Amino acid sequence: MHDDDRAGGDTNWYSHLDDFPNCINQAELLQVPFTGIKYSWHNGQHGEHTIQKKLDWIFGNTNLFSSFPVAHSTFMPRHISDHSAMLLTLHSPAAHHQQNSPFKFLNAWTEREDFYAVVSTLWSTQVTGNPMCQLTTKQRLLKKEFRQFHRQYTTHISNRVAQAKVAWFDAQAFLDCNPTSAAANISERSSAKLYM
Repeated sequence: MHDDDRAGGDTNWYSHLDDFPNCINQAELLQVPFTGIKYSWHNGQHGEHTIQKKLDWIFGNTNLFSSFPVAHSTFMPRHISDHSAMLLTLHSPAAHHQQNSPFKFLNAWTEREDFYAVVSTLWSTQVTGNPMCQLTTKQRLLKKEFRQFHRQYTTHISNRVAQAKVAWFDAQAFLDCNPTSAAANISERSSAKLYM
């Protein structure tokens, strides 16, 4: 929409580039306020061949803004595509109630040397109440034990992947703020390679 919505590549502003903003104005659309990555597209090239542009937008009309006055969009760092993912939030974060993630039993836990001992010890714990209450209480005890074990031992691979993802997203944000920096471009590309 504007000359500063791109970095790298052809610096000329051609008259046909005015067609899109003119269309948006005629349709009486407004950009939904956003945070996150400014340049929503990256050509994946290095150095002087790097081109970044704001190609992706979220617009709303007066009905949207009157129905959802706190509408907000977030442009996330690129993940799989060369475009940023976009998230449109129509309610305030306070209105959103975080839900606990469901418990998932991993068969790999049965390979622990102490698996049967842990299950046996927790299952033999004395619990009062009716049989259904006893069953659910013992299941909760096991679930707590397995979640704790999972956090300590099983998630190390997932953590490394998550750390590489965060490093790549941080490098993208730094490149977004410094689109002409060779160091930022090299850092983003090497972080992408490490994550992929």
